[in-house]
Amino acid sequence: MTGTRGGEPPADEEGFLRFAESQRHPIIAEMISGLTPLGEVKPYRGTANRRRFYDKLPVPEGFVVIGDAATALNPVYAHGMSVAALGAVALRRALEANGGLKPGTSRNAQTAIARAGDFAWSTASEQDRGFPGTKANREIKISKGSRSSPTA
Repeated sequence: MTGTRGGEPPADEEGFLRFAESQRHPIIAEMISGLTPLGEVKPYRGTANRRRFYDKLPVPEGFVVIGDAATALNPVYAHGMSVAALGAVALRRALEANGGLKPGTSRNAQTAIARAGDFAWSTASEQDRGFPGTKANREIKISKGSRSSPTA
């Protein structure tokens, strides 16, 4: 269950179930109503979009950053797993195209992984701009760390 900026599910068990019951479709509420929880409801409030441009940095050969370490997206849009999967496909293709891990493979893979997240990044960051309190995309210049462009 997810929500954002005032529409998040409550952290208590009863409130969480009420939240589930209030949704457009009852399937989640029906599924969880007969279950015994293994523990407390654990809220997650991290909705920031974060992108780190490792494809622009000098990285050691054999080093590739993928998944949320490269592009983390607001989970309300459900893009994160797709971007991670597309990044894994990009990595596989780069390895196949270069005949394995050879000089240049990491750079080619990192560039392809970055491209795999472009559409989802644009969509999520643009959608989030409509919420009050959102910080506009801002680039942090490349230094010895990564360059990132977060939205809150």
